[in-house]
Amino acid sequence: MSRKKKTVEEIKNEVKEAYAELETGLQELMTSEKYLNFLNTMAERPKYSLNNTLLIYLQKPEATFLAGYGKFQEKYGHQVQQGEKGIKIFAPIIHKKKDNVLLEDDEESKKKEESTIVGYRMVRIFDISQTKPIMEKTEEGNEIPCKKAQRLIDSLSYLKLIDLWAGDEEFQEELVAATKDAIDIPVLEEELSPELGGYFRFNDKDKLDIVINSNFGITSRFTTLLHEWTHYRLHNPYNKNGGETEGIPEKIEKQDKEIQAESVAYIVAKHFGINSSSDSLKYVASWSKGKDLKDLKKSMEIIKRTAATFLSLIHISEPT
Repeated sequence: MSRKKKTVEEIKNEVKEAYAELETGLQELMTSEKYLNFLNTMAERPKYSLNNTLLIYLQKPEATFLAGYGKFQEKYGHQVQQGEKGIKIFAPIIHKKKDNVLLEDDEESKKKEESTIVGYRMVRIFDISQTKPIMEKTEEGNEIPCKKAQRLIDSLSYLKLIDLWAGDEEFQEELVAATKDAIDIPVLEEELSPELGGYFRFNDKDKLDIVINSNFGITSRFTTLLHEWTHYRLHNPYNKNGGETEGIPEKIEKQDKEIQAESVAYIVAKHFGINSSSDSLKYVASWSKGKDLKDLKKSMEIIKRTAATFLSLIHISEPT
């Protein structure tokens, strides 16, 4: 049965309703104890936009592996089960424009295509828990998952091993080393007072560095390193941070800085299976009290973008 095509007005209304749900959902997250749960969702899917991450969390917080109906069939060999309700997310409406362009040192005119996002529509994706593998028969007549389905099953089983790797000190040492390599200022390990995990030192604009407490355990050193890297990236008074300035106000309160640094550290550590359970994040409700929704969302965008950047810069080999 073919679906009735939606009108432009219907698409606009659907998007408008989704944005209203986002605003309500974000406000509830920032004034409750659910903030850490949402950071867990961010850690699992750093490539999704903040808006889509929030929509996924609000509709199916337990989701693990997501794809569209057709992609599950064609690429992953899984069939969405009958009656399953998809998860609504935003998808860009792209306008493609072709122009005749005369290329340099070329007498002939060639087509140049430009893509522009002209709006958004709602599409539905599904979690793997809503699907079943497409089966095929062996020569002996037994039913087994098709090759595409088995590849996905194997890869997901392999990814779950990260929870086991996370407790391995050798793996965490490699994480610390990879993170140090990703940071473009010196990282020093020194004996500090027991209550101090580390700090970003910026007394001299030409001699910036990060210091972490060498007496701390490997997990604490890793999360502290991520925390101080965030301060360097976002709160550097000399703006020598690789140009990370988008959306960041010139003046920012100390509590705002700490929430951002702790949130980024939590997301990145959680992505690698390490649960830092930061105590300071328990005070998000009081931190967000009285803040404008627009400012809260802007801060979350900064946290999301910074965590995704860090994850793209940390190159870690697979443990054996």
